[in-house]
Amino acid sequence: MRATITAGEVSVEVRVVRLGDHRLACAVAPSLAPLLGDRDSVEVEVVVVQDDGRSEELAAVAAVVRSGRAWTEARGRLRERRGWARRFVRSPAEVVVLTPRD
Repeated sequence: MRATITAGEVSVEVRVVRLGDHRLACAVAPSLAPLLGDRDSVEVEVVVVQDDGRSEELAAVAAVVRSGRAWTEARGRLRERRGWARRFVRSPAEVVVLTPRD
């Protein structure tokens, strides 16, 4: 799946995976890193998710995750989807988890 994340002046396109609890995860894109900076989370105005020709728009909170259950699940799913192999390519150390707002 692909998603376009827009927050303020920054808009970035990333590959995302769905986690078990309806959240989305992606590796930290270089253009997204300055926006997230040292903050725990950032309000994301629009996330447009494209999956099999369907498009879904939602507001979310983006948080950088460096450890824990969400990080482990996201790394595993990203590795699965993107074909990362441990001995050839390092998996991301930081993951962005997007939690949809109600």
